[in-house]
Formats: sequence, C-alpha cells, structure tokens
Amino acid sequence: MEEKFDVTGMTCAACQANVTRVVSKLDGVSHCDVSLLSNSMKVEFDQDKVNEQTICEAVKQIGYGASVHGEKGEVKKEWQNRQNRVESDQRSAKQRLILSLVLLIPLLVIAMGPMVGLPILEGMEWMMVSALTQLILCLFILFIQRHFFITGFKALIKKSANMDSLVALGLGKYIGIKQRDENIKDVVVTDICPFSLSTSTYNEQNPDLELSTVLIPKNSVLPTSKKLTLRTVHKGQTKVNISVFQGQAMYAKENLFLGQAFIHVPRNMHDYESFDLIYSYDINSMLYVEAIVHSTKEHYIFRVSKGDVLEKVDASVRLDSIKEVSLGLYQNNEVDALLARIEKIYQEVDEETQDYLMKLHTEFTKDMESLINNIQKRKRLINQVSRILDQIEESQNVDQLDIFTQEEDEEGEYLA
Repeated sequence: MEEKFDVTGMTCAACQANVTRVVSKLDGVSHCDVSLLSNSMKVEFDQDKVNEQTICEAVKQIGYGASVHGEKGEVKKEWQNRQNRVESDQRSAKQRLILSLVLLIPLLVIAMGPMVGLPILEGMEWMMVSALTQLILCLFILFIQRHFFITGFKALIKKSANMDSLVALGLGKYIGIKQRDENIKDVVVTDICPFSLSTSTYNEQNPDLELSTVLIPKNSVLPTSKKLTLRTVHKGQTKVNISVFQGQAMYAKENLFLGQAFIHVPRNMHDYESFDLIYSYDINSMLYVEAIVHSTKEHYIFRVSKGDVLEKVDASVRLDSIKEVSLGLYQNNEVDALLARIEKIYQEVDEETQDYLMKLHTEFTKDMESLINNIQKRKRLINQVSRILDQIEESQNVDQLDIFTQEEDEEGEYLA
C-alpha cells in the first residue's frame, strides 16, 4: 500500500534525510520518498505490519510533525489547512524574532557598551549587576526560542541531529567554555578587556601622591594573567597595602578605586622584602589578585567584589586554568623558535648586521604582542621575518639586502 503524508518542521536536507531514515527503518516499510520542497512524504508499506499512526509517531519522535494527506475529495481543504499551518508558523516565528530583538538590544548595549566608550554599568563595582542583568536577559531569550532546544535535543536523542541540534549543542559548548569545563578545556573563547587594571606604587618624589602602575593594559586579550614584582618601601616593614584600580592615569587617585587588602611580610631590618603581585582576569569579568611573598612563599588570593575590601578566596584551581589559557594565547612555539634563530644569527654576523638584528628582534616582539588576536597578520609577519633571516644567512652581508624598506600588507598597513 502507498500512502501520502504531510510533514512539518523540516528546514534543511539533513531534516529530509532524518525523516527518510527513520521511516525506512520501520518494519513493513518497503519504500519512503520525502520531499523537502513540498513538505510531503510517500510511503509504501505492508498494512499487516505497520499502519499510518505508527509512521506518524515515528516522525514525531524525532522532532517533526506528520499527518496523513487528505483524501481526493478533501484536497482543497487539506491544502488550505497546510497553508494555515505555514502562515501560523511564520507569524509565531516573527513574534519570537521581535521579542528576542527587543531583549537583545539592551543585552548588546550592556555587554559591549563599555568597549566602545559607553558608560553603561562600567567598572568592577558594577560587575555583578551587569552579569546578573545579562543572565536574566539571556534566560528570557532562551525561553522565547526554546523550540530550538526541544526539537534539537529530541532529534539528537534519536540520533537524527538537525540544525536545531547544532544550535542547542553550540550554546551548550559555549556555556561549558565559560565555566571552564574539564571536558572542553582545550576550546577557548577570548574577549577584550575594555579598561586598564592597575595598582598604586610609591612615589619617591612625592610620597603623598602615589603613582599608578598598570598590570593589565586596556584591550588585552582575555583571559589573561600578568605579574609584577614589587618590594617594601622601608626596611623592617611588616605590612603591605595592595590597592587595585581601574584606569591608567599617572596618579592612582585619578583612577577608579576597586578595593584594597593587606598582606604580611617578615620584618627584615637589613634588606627590603619583595613579592609578586599577579592580576588574573577571566572572560566572566572576575578579577583575582594574588600576592606571593618571596622569602616565606606565603600565597594570598583575593577577588574584587563589592565594597572597598578585597575578598579573600581559595580559587587556586580556577586561577591555574586562567593562567594556562593565558599562557597558551601569548606563547607561540613558532615565534619562540624565530626569536631563538635571530639570537643565533646575531652571534655569527658583523656589527652592522647585529644592530639591525637587535632592532628586528625588538620590533618583531612588539608587533607580535599587538597582533595577539589577529592570526592572519601574525602568520604574515612570521613569514616576512623568516624570509629576512634566510637572506641574512645566505649573504652574511646586510648591505646586499633590501631589508630596511617596510613591506606593505594587503590592507595597506605596514607589518614591520
């Protein structure tokens, strides 16, 4: 027996293939032909083994809709019903789109506004308010677009993944990345820090006016972790005040104060006590402040929160994760090998070429740091410097090389 069915919910060739595969597997079905364009399906089957209801249920279990096509006398009525369903689906999709956009606009402004200079929930003191607001807006959008997850996971469970499954899995992967899930620790999402993060340091010229020293510069790629080695101001000092600021003005008081904490150092009347100050900033807008006293190896960990006092926490596991990702972003074996090659050639050439190589080393290092988030330009710069070193090794005479001219890239910007 051959029967025609109407199928709803198909959006791509993968959906068509999924419906075909599921129906063809049913016992008693000899042939199944699914049309994406007409949203219909023709099935040849043995009525003694399978019926129309079983076929429709099989299609519904993987996230689609199915119903028997109308009889000949009801063709016009059935066509009208299909048209009504399509129009209803379109209206529903339009309403969901409009509602999502209404919520997406404030979400985009709150999340990206500070990066373009908009003073909206900007700064560490608004961090939790901004995060909670974004979370609430995201939850509303997810609820409005919940059909992606209902249909997608239903299809995934039946091993019939479709485009909705892709959307659902993509969001799940992103949430896992934000949480630094162990199973996807090799996948990294980066962000940009929209402001500088600094600390106050002693001003020898004017002790009453503390200077500002930046640890994490504005527009740094996140997650990142930066270290600064400091020492006590006086010999015999037993306590150090660590103050955290947002901003890069010359004097600390001109920046936005985020919080402070005190650490203890051993009394040393003969020398100054030194310590490492480490800022670790994650893509979740969490700033951790570490202090490691060199002489005692005592390790302090704080977190910037509401109030003027840094919150003491035990977050060593999370900090290790941030540092590991940060190291992976800023460390490049190909770059290290090229720098080592410059240093090797430096020892084998004349003085004039050495001067050039020293300049090349400095400029290359600086350019690679500025292009940390531009993989294409980094590769072009690496290839350019590699060609220059090839020429130097071949000629051993810098006067024969045209290496002092700047090479222009495809976009009209100079690489070195």
